[in-house]
Parts: sequence; structure tokens; C-alpha cells
Amino acid sequence: MATGLDPNDPRPAHWREYKPGSGQGSGASSSLPYLLCGNKIGGTETLDKISDLPLADEADAIARVGARSELYLEFRKLKKIDPDAVCRVLPVTESAGIAATFDATVANASTAAGAWAITILGDDYLVPVAVGDTANAVSTAINTAMASFDEGKLPVTTTVAAPVVTFTAANKGTRGDQILGSGASRGIRFRWIGPTNAQTITKGALTSGTLEDDYTAGIAELEAAVRKGFVYYLVTSKTATAAPSTTDNGIGELLAEVKRLKLPSVGLDLVVLFAMVGTNAQAVTVATHSSMNDWTTFALWAENNDWTTAMIAAHVAAQVRIRQIAYPADNLNGLATDIPKPYLNADIPTSTEVVTALNNGITPLAFEKGATRIVRLITNQSLNAQGNNDYRVREGHIPRVLHYGWATFLGMLQDEAQANADDDPPEGGIPPTKTTTPSSIVAVHDRFIDEMCSPAPFAGRFSGPLFKPSAKDAMKKNFVCKYLGGGAFNLTTDWKVVEHLIKTTTEIRETGVGYLYQDEAWFSEINPRRMP
Repeated sequence: MATGLDPNDPRPAHWREYKPGSGQGSGASSSLPYLLCGNKIGGTETLDKISDLPLADEADAIARVGARSELYLEFRKLKKIDPDAVCRVLPVTESAGIAATFDATVANASTAAGAWAITILGDDYLVPVAVGDTANAVSTAINTAMASFDEGKLPVTTTVAAPVVTFTAANKGTRGDQILGSGASRGIRFRWIGPTNAQTITKGALTSGTLEDDYTAGIAELEAAVRKGFVYYLVTSKTATAAPSTTDNGIGELLAEVKRLKLPSVGLDLVVLFAMVGTNAQAVTVATHSSMNDWTTFALWAENNDWTTAMIAAHVAAQVRIRQIAYPADNLNGLATDIPKPYLNADIPTSTEVVTALNNGITPLAFEKGATRIVRLITNQSLNAQGNNDYRVREGHIPRVLHYGWATFLGMLQDEAQANADDDPPEGGIPPTKTTTPSSIVAVHDRFIDEMCSPAPFAGRFSGPLFKPSAKDAMKKNFVCKYLGGGAFNLTTDWKVVEHLIKTTTEIRETGVGYLYQDEAWFSEINPRRMP
């Protein structure tokens, strides 16, 4: 009997309980829609509600959640990679605190013609400058230009009291700290492009934003949306640098609800993607907390990246979905992304930090071979119930393959289910008509395993196997179906998801013939000009 189920529950149902990582350790909706969680700025969407109507396009997104909002940033990054995706939003209650700000002071008249490059979210925006332009003129020009950069969609606003320009995050709370950045090398940066110039721009101290968005009311809407088929990839802007909790109004509370939805008694499937931009140690603290450690969650990490956590999570979610739609077991390890390289090389994870991340349920995003890459897509689960390391459900394709496998097997079972239920007849007996028996269910499961292990499953729908082909016979043999009476069956199966290629180890031995020793006389004879 699956965990948490009442054997006397009178409801007709096909319950399932996933037990990933049940084997030996080694050291849903067909459209797979997105739900974006984050803040809105203006727009027509209702706070803490999930509309039945997906976002149609960029103009619709701006009208419903606001151009400078987190939700718009998520939608924009997602649609660039996955333009055909079905995407809904959950606009959560915004922070009641203040927005982050800093002052930028322009000094001296310009002694050269060129442009000031302002880096925002990893992109450069240029403000042209002529010889003789005063500090007051340039600061005013920066303020004017900021209103039109990216067609007014940047999550930053400015005001000017020449020669000082005040930059303010469009969103309240600490998330603005990442966008604006603390210090000259974080967040928004200023760089002169042109000949040597006496004019300077000095970035002042950051005034941090305060308080966080409150996810509690929005979380309460999640179950109904998943039941409607509105959610498979849940992408959240929420992040953390300290230990979360199940009542933190944020990522810990969200994960607590996702875990509840996966219980056999609820029976809903979805995956979660969120990002972290703190230190390696902070990411480990978050990912391994008891409120996290989840096999259907992906904890992404890119230290001090120019993109916000919302943008990172949405971009990676799109990369994952477009590949898992085509092949649920696709291997995304090493995949190049559009996520920018960290400004400081010190923020590129070291090999030690990558190993630490992977051993603690974190997917590191590292700059390698000219791009920021998904080093290895893994699930957030790295600990067992006793708090010990357990990596049997590490690979990132496992959730999608299991979810697809269950939905497919259930569909096949329902297609052949009969009105009545009974045990198998004695050996040699005639199976009863219009009756589902253990043998008939075993036959369905055998066909299902054959398809999942096929080189081109389900009439070529996918380009490779979903279950481990070499384990096909064992999966059939280990399937157990018992009739419990009263119209109820109990099924137990050991599925083995196809394994990804992770590494090879090659010993390279040079085995050419040895060179003969020659004396000095021989060397002088063939190289006369090389000898004294």
C-alpha cells in the first residue's frame, strides 16, 4: 500500500507512489505548460491568482504584468528559447518594503568624444558624449536615455539632480540589490568607450532593498492549477542565501506544497526550477535544508551573475523543456546557454566548487569553452531520510521520464480495463469475460516495458530508449500485480530509467620504439654547423 493512503478510501482511483532511488547506489500534461511565479508591476492580472488564459505574446505580457516586472523578464527569456510554449503566470504579493537605490556622480567636462557604456543585466547601453560635454549635461543625458533603453522595459528607473543620477530598482525588496549591484564591479557598471577622458562616473554605495514578496496566498492556488493541467514546469523568481523553511513565504514554503502535491493521495506531477546567485557555501546551505532536498526540483547556481534569478530559472527551464518534449531522457550536460559570463573571473566556479555543488543537489552553471554551460543537470535531492548522501536520483532526466512513464502506463491500462475485477482463474482455466485480472495487467505492463526500452519508442515518437534496455527482462520479471478483492489491485514495479553518459576514463600510453643513442661524432657529421 502506498504511503499515506487509506485502504478503506471509497474513491475509485489509480494511485501511484514514486520511489526514486530505490535501486543500488553507484557512488502529465503532454503540452508541459509553464507557470511563472514572481512580481508584477501594474497590469491587469489579479494578485495571487492563476488565470486560465495563457500569455499570448509580449504585448499581452506587458498589458497583464507590466514591462518592468519579474514576470515579464521571465516570460521574455523563456519565449526567446521556446516560442511555442504555453505559459501562465502567478503574480504574488509584492514586498511591502523599499526598492534598492544608488547614486552615480558624473565629474568633469569631457575631454574626448566617445560614449559611456552602462551595463544592465549583462547588456551594454550607450550614451554618446562629445568633447566639452559638462558633467551636468552628461548626467541629464544618462537620465533621458535610461527612460528609452530597451523601450522602457528595464527593471530600473532613474532621476537626476545634476550631476548626480539616482538609479532605483523597479521592484521592491532585496532582489533589486542584484540588479543594481554593490560596488563598481557588481550589477550596473559604467565604462568609458573612446580615447582617454578626464570625465568620470563614480558609483555610490548601494542602499539595499528591504523585505521580500509573500508567496503564501499564491501557493494556495497551485493545486487547482495543476489539476487543470496548467502547470508542469514551475519557474520561480524566489531565491535564498540562508536556510529556508516551510513557513518562509518563499522557496521553502513553495517546495513544501510541491512535495504535498506529489503524495499518492494527491497524485499531481510537476517540476520546479529556481536559481541562486550567492556563494557556493550559501547555495549548499539552501539546497540541503530539510525543506528542500527534492527530486523534482532543480536548484540552479550562477554566482553573482548579471542576470536575475528569475531570468536564469526561466532560460534554463526553456532549454530543458524544448529538449524533454522531443526526448524525455535527453542529456543536457554541457549544454551552452545565453546566460552571460560573470564579470569577475573570481565568480566563475572552481572545479572544487563544481564538485561541491553537484554533491549537494545543485546544478552549477559555469563558463567553459566560450559559454555559460549547464555543467550537469541534476535534481535537488542529495540526501536520504537519514540525512546521508544518496545520489541514486541525481540525474535531471529522471523526473520527466518517470512522469511520462506513469502517464503512459496508466493510459494503456485504462484503455484495456474491463468493467469487472477478479483474480486469475486456476491454471488452465478460461479468463472471465469483461474482467480485469492480474494476468491482463501484467500483459499491459510487458508491452509498456517493451516500448519504453525500444530504440524508437511508440512508433518512433522518440529517438532513443526511455528505460534501460539491458534491464528490460528484469523489469518485466520484477513486476508484481495482486488482486486484493473488492475491485482493488496492488501493483509494484522496478523501473530503471535509461542512464546518461557521464564520463570516460582513458589511459594513454605512448608505445613508439625507442630512439637509438648516437655519439658526438655522428651528431657532428650530420649537423656540422651546430658543433663548435
